[in-house]
Amino acid sequence: MRAAFIEKPYDMKFINTPEPVIEKPDDIKIMIKFTGICGSEIHAYKGTHPTRLPPIISGHESSGIITEVGKAVKKFKPGDRVIVIPQKSCGICKDCIRGDENLCSEKAVLGTIKWQGSFGEYIIAPERTVLNIPDNISLEEGALAEPLSVAAHAVRISNVHLGTTVFIQGCGPIGIAILAMCRFAGAEKIIMSDISQYNMDIAKQIGANVVIYAKNQNIIDEISAITSGEGAEVVFIAVGNSETLNEAVQCTKNHGQIIEVAHFGNKDTPFNIKNFRWKEVSLLGSFMFVNKDFEIAMDALTNGKINVKPMISKIIPIEDCAAVMKMAYERSENFVKILFKF
Repeated sequence: MRAAFIEKPYDMKFINTPEPVIEKPDDIKIMIKFTGICGSEIHAYKGTHPTRLPPIISGHESSGIITEVGKAVKKFKPGDRVIVIPQKSCGICKDCIRGDENLCSEKAVLGTIKWQGSFGEYIIAPERTVLNIPDNISLEEGALAEPLSVAAHAVRISNVHLGTTVFIQGCGPIGIAILAMCRFAGAEKIIMSDISQYNMDIAKQIGANVVIYAKNQNIIDEISAITSGEGAEVVFIAVGNSETLNEAVQCTKNHGQIIEVAHFGNKDTPFNIKNFRWKEVSLLGSFMFVNKDFEIAMDALTNGKINVKPMISKIIPIEDCAAVMKMAYERSENFVKILFKF
């Protein structure tokens, strides 16, 4: 099969490698059609991701067509268009029983050492992780179900409701996905910030009310002016650094809420605890997703409540993976989401 292979840090290659095979009765073999480059894949490319360590076939945002099913599979058949929930939890620990599959210490994540990823032309997935793509959703849109589910989880555990004022730091794929899911949840005013005019323009297309250009505008002053000095009710951190964390506190209203979604890496992050305490702000971490979040995201897509097509900046043949990954790492071109096509 064709695959994009990260052999070592900063070295991705297009290769041909043996196809994975069905080994368990509930296994499903899927021919990948589209798979997205996530920030975690860029960390894998750099060799800095904790679980996507080279040499590896990474990738976890995907859509495809079933080619073969195990003898115990009941709900699917060859030819079905599907997406994969890219985590396999144990199902028996306290976290799994509580419905927090994302917190399972034994889970395997697609595109890691435990589970070969969707940068390969074929993957094997257990039936419990597979979902049908409705007829009115394209395979390209289906490949965005995973970032939408990350956003659905963050919004679901937040205080966003009808009429909420929201501030989202970052107009990258996750920030824009959070924007879409906040709209779905009924937020009234959504403010975003970024340093890329291209990404900001996409955010406006998706439905941002105000976008602040962080290069030459004072974000704290702008948020204060927009909210009559109060701050946003809910702030989502979709860019991981100490500046955005401390900025988030200052942009949140008294008794407001901050949802931390971004990957901060392994370095310690300085945090001004004084402002956090004085405003009695709540800080909540949001990690990945659970199965329910995929259902929410797919429902929003299926019913036309959100439009993710503007997020797809480039669709590139998998054979060009080396040049494209280098470009994505260096950000030498503008993009929100890049899809590899098999």
